Amino acid sequence: WKVPGVSNVKELVIQGQTACALTDSGRVKCWGINGFMGDGKDREDLPRGPVEVNGVNSARALAGDQLGNWCVVLVEGNAQCWGDLSGFGILPKAPGSAVSDVYIHLLPTTIDAGVPIAQVSPSNMVLAESGVLFRVEDGEAREFSPTAGIPTRASRFWELEDGLCLQEIEGDDVFCVNSAG
Repeated sequence: WKVPGVSNVKELVIQGQTACALTDSGRVKCWGINGFMGDGKDREDLPRGPVEVNGVNSARALAGDQLGNWCVVLVEGNAQCWGDLSGFGILPKAPGSAVSDVYIHLLPTTIDAGVPIAQVSPSNMVLAESGVLFRVEDGEAREFSPTAGIPTRASRFWELEDGLCLQEIEGDDVFCVNSAG
């Protein structure tokens, strides 16, 4: 079937029962069963057809996770994320949200790690354009130090259920480490 209103797709990410498409124009549209579509509405009338993510018009990369959290890297070098972003301690309380859902962001929230961002994950990892990987904890972006034998600079990373994989910045080798080290 044809997805109505979605064309010129540069990148498509499907997580769980939700999909988001990054278009050639830098805009993002999401659809499916997840309540966090980035359009400012909570879990009403699900499933939903494609909705445009509010305020995202210069995205160059898209990421999502199974929990319904989404992030885009913007051409300006920062990122925007929406969903249940409790891993990012730097996020402000969502306007109009209850105390119990202080990290629920129905509209995109800007993430600024203080460096140009190349890749971001909806949990708490940020890869700077310089190749340095940061973990956002307690409201601060701190340089991530992998275990011995794992490169300290990467060109790309992938989060696993219980760990992380990095592609070294020089070469194509991929190194993985589980969360236990």
